[in-house]
Amino acid sequence: MPRATGNGSVVIVEVPCETACARIRRLAECFDPMAGKQGRIIVDMSRVRSIDCSGLGAMLKLLHEVSAAQGSLKLCALSKPVRTVFELTRLHHVFDIYLSVDEALEAFQH
Repeated sequence: MPRATGNGSVVIVEVPCETACARIRRLAECFDPMAGKQGRIIVDMSRVRSIDCSGLGAMLKLLHEVSAAQGSLKLCALSKPVRTVFELTRLHHVFDIYLSVDEALEAFQH
């Protein structure tokens, strides 16, 4: 189960698994009720070493739901293989991606 912590008005979720496929679908389901209430979400993907198309689809669904609720979603700490998948699918142009949680938090300040 993903671990969520609050940092002021920002929710930081750490994905605690190495492979983000079915687990990310569960992550998106966890956010369904939260997306409308917590408008600013950071997903820390530092432990994720691979992601497949179902994981990408779940992340897109989460982004859509957060955006529909006038919120903002930021991803951070993508491993090189995960970053490569985002680049090959051109999703690095769709998501706000940062090197670290601190960098993502700082982006919310501006």
